[in-house]
Amino acid sequence: MLASLLNTKACSFSVEVDKAELLEALNCAIYLQNEQKLVNGATTSITFDFKDGQVGVGCAGLTDYSEDLEAKTDGKFPGTVMFNAALLKDIVSIYPSDKVIIGGSDEKSPFWICAGENEEYTYCVLPRFRK
Repeated sequence: MLASLLNTKACSFSVEVDKAELLEALNCAIYLQNEQKLVNGATTSITFDFKDGQVGVGCAGLTDYSEDLEAKTDGKFPGTVMFNAALLKDIVSIYPSDKVIIGGSDEKSPFWICAGENEEYTYCVLPRFRK
C-alpha cells in the first residue's frame, strides 16, 4: 500500500520556499508553542496558509504570530493547513537543498516535500485536523 501511495504523489499545487526562512519561521512557532504549553499544557499546531506567491506560517490558537514567506506557487491552493511544527523542522533541517518544495492536493491528503527531481529526498507529511 505504501509503495502505491508513493508512486501516486499527485499534486494539484506546489510551493517552493527558501529553506533558511522556513526554518526561522518554524523555530519561532516552536518557541511560541513551548511557551503556550507551559501556560495551558496543550500543544498547538503550526498553520500553513497557502496563497498565490506566498505561504503564511503561524500557530493555531496564537493570533500574535504569523509570518508570510515569499514562495513560487503553482496550482489550486487548499487554504490553511495544520502540521506538527517539530516534524516539519526535522525534515527541513536535513533537506539537501536551499529551496523546499511542498506539494499536495487538499487539506486532508498527504503533502509531499521533495528536493527537486531527486527521489531519494521525498518526505510524506500528514496534516492535522481539528475535532
